[in-house]
Amino acid sequence: MTDYIESLYENRDEEEEYTKAYIDHMYHFYGYGIWVVCLKKNDKIIGRAGISNREVDGENKLEIGYIIGKPYWHQGYAFEACKAVCEFAREELMASDMVAFIDRENIASINLAKKLGFRLIETIESSEKMFEYYRKIL
Repeated sequence: MTDYIESLYENRDEEEEYTKAYIDHMYHFYGYGIWVVCLKKNDKIIGRAGISNREVDGENKLEIGYIIGKPYWHQGYAFEACKAVCEFAREELMASDMVAFIDRENIASINLAKKLGFRLIETIESSEKMFEYYRKIL
């Protein structure tokens, strides 16, 4: 799970502490950020999803990001969470678009981005990896 992003905390209390500190700082300044993803039936934390900032061609863009715990892969949770993030960006932030930068080897996230309506803009080579830059018109 951590091939492409940092992992979740194993301990729920640590995950909640991290999330609360993040909310106290990020949300106060921007009004958005990364939220925890919980199962509806029992509030179990299974991941994170949300919005961060990324400079693209000298302009600040909203970047979607997510991580879902491995036991919950391929069950639609990432799609549901990321779809809600896109709706929030469009409806609450009045954003016109969002971007995603995905490791070229992360086929599952590339497929998710396409399913969400993101379109490939270009492939970017960094010093260590190849990334695909996607954009979605909201």
